[in-house]
Amino acid sequence: MGEVAESFDYGLNASAKDFDGTHKYIRITDIDDSLRFFDESNLTSPDIDFANSDNYLLKRGDILFARTGASVGKSYIHKDDESIVYFAGFLIRARVSAEYDADYIYQNTLTEKYNTFIKIMSQRSGQPGVNAQEYASYSLGIPSFEEMQKLGTFFRTLDELLAASQRKVAGLKQLKAAYLQQMFPQAGECVPRVRFEGFDGEWEIKQLGELVTQVVREVPKPDKAYKRLSIRSHAKGTFHQIVEEPEKVAMDKLYVVHENDLIVNITFAWEHAIAVAGRDDSGLLVSHRFPTFEIDKADIDFIRILVSQEEFRKKMELISPGGAGRNRVLNRGDFVEISLVAPSVNEQIAIGSFFRNLDDQIIVCQDKLDSFKHLKSAYLQKMFV
Repeated sequence: MGEVAESFDYGLNASAKDFDGTHKYIRITDIDDSLRFFDESNLTSPDIDFANSDNYLLKRGDILFARTGASVGKSYIHKDDESIVYFAGFLIRARVSAEYDADYIYQNTLTEKYNTFIKIMSQRSGQPGVNAQEYASYSLGIPSFEEMQKLGTFFRTLDELLAASQRKVAGLKQLKAAYLQQMFPQAGECVPRVRFEGFDGEWEIKQLGELVTQVVREVPKPDKAYKRLSIRSHAKGTFHQIVEEPEKVAMDKLYVVHENDLIVNITFAWEHAIAVAGRDDSGLLVSHRFPTFEIDKADIDFIRILVSQEEFRKKMELISPGGAGRNRVLNRGDFVEISLVAPSVNEQIAIGSFFRNLDDQIIVCQDKLDSFKHLKSAYLQKMFV
C-alpha cells in the first residue's frame, strides 16, 4: 500500500461543533459500517482555524482508515469533489498516486485477505490499533492500469446499486415511521391525525384482554432434540434456539406456539420482548415464561403494529416491577388489563393491511439489498488476488 500511496496522514485532533453550513467533518462514526458511505444525517464541523488546516482536506480518491478501537480497519473512499470535508484524528488518510486507480485500491480493503491482515496487525496489549506504517505494509496485487480501471468501475457500479437500494430501504422505513405517528392517536388522545376515507369518530378505550385471549397448549417435554422459540426483544426480532439435550431442560411440560399468536417473554417484557408469531414459529415449543394469546377479537396485523408502538412499550415497562433481567417479571393479569385505544374491526383491517403492504415492500427491498451485498462479496473473492 505504501508503494501506491503518495502519503499516509493522520487526521485533525479537534472536537466537533455544530455544522456551520460549509465545513464538513468526517469521523469514524460518520462512516456507515455496512456500505461505507459518508453518513451526513448528523453533520458537524471541526472546531479549528480553517485558514491553517488545508492539509486535512479530503480530495476525490482519498482513502480513509480507522486506526484504533472496535472499528479498526474500517475504510472509506472519498468521491466528492465539491464539498469541503476535513477528516478527524482517529482516521488515517492514504492519498493514492495518479498512477493507480483509487477505486481499485479501495476495493482491496473490503476483501477477506484485508480483514485477516487487520486482525493480525491490530493485536495490541490494550485497544486494537493499526498505525500508518502498518497500513503502508499491506500487500495487494496490482494488474495493468487498464485492468485496474475496469475493476474499479465495475465495483463502483455495484456500490452505486447498493447505495440506491439502501436509500430505498431507509426511505420506506422513514415513511412507515411517519405514518405510525399520524395513523395512531397520540398519548392521551382518541383520534388519529390521518384516517382512511369512510372512518370517523373516536377510537374506543379497551383493555388488551378484550382483543386477545390467553391460550395454553401444554405438551410433554420431548425426548429428542427440538427447536424452542426465544424472544429476547421485539427490536432484535425472534430466533429459534435448537435444544440438543432436552433432558437438561428444567421444565417437564412445554407449550406450543401457533402462527399469529401474540407471544410475550414475561422476564424481558420491560425490554419490549413481545411479537406476533410468524409462519416459521408455528409448532415451536416455549416455556411457561412465554404465555401465548390468540388474537381472536381484533385484526392480527393491527395488533402486530399496536404492540410495536413506543406507547405500548412504556405500559409494559410500568407493569414489570423490580430490578433488571429475571428480577423484572411481568404480571400476566396486569398485562391483559393494559389500557389502549382501538378503532372498529373494519378500520383495524384497513390499517393492518396498509402496514402489512408497507412491511412487504421493505422486505422486498431489503432482500434486494442483501442479494447485492452477497453478489459483491462473491465478486471480491473471485476478482482479486
